[in-house]
Amino acid sequence: MNIKLLFIFLLFSCVLVAATIYFQYGKSGNLWIDYKPSQQCAGKNITGMNYTIPVGVSMRPTIWNGNKVYYTAYDPQVIIVEGDVLRVNYGGDAIIHRVVGVYPEYFFLKGDNAVERDPVAYRYSSIVAVICAVSYN
Repeated sequence: MNIKLLFIFLLFSCVLVAATIYFQYGKSGNLWIDYKPSQQCAGKNITGMNYTIPVGVSMRPTIWNGNKVYYTAYDPQVIIVEGDVLRVNYGGDAIIHRVVGVYPEYFFLKGDNAVERDPVAYRYSSIVAVICAVSYN
C-alpha cells in the first residue's frame, strides 16, 4: 500500500511541476523573473518597454547572458527599497545589481552571485533604470 501512495505522490508532483512550467512559459515561450518587481514597475506592461541584454555572471542565477532585461526609467518620487534590481552607471559602465541597503543619501548593491555587497556607496543620481522583468528565452 505504501508503494502505491508513493507512486501517486510522485505522479502528482510531476504533474504539478509540469503545469507550473507550462503556465509560467505561457504561449510566448518566456519565463519571467521570480522576484517582486520594484514599485516603479507597478501597473506597467512590458509591451513596448526598453530592454537590454547584459553580459556577465554577477546576477546569476536570476539573470543569465542572453536574457532580455526589461526596464523602466527611474522616478525619484518612488522610493527605492531593498530587493529592487537597478541599472546604475558606475565609471561609465552600466551595472545591474540588487539593492541590499538603503539610506537617505546613498544605497548599496550586490550581485545575486556575489558573496559580499559592492564596495561602493551609490548615489541616487547614478540610477539609470529600474529592472521590471527578465525574459529567459
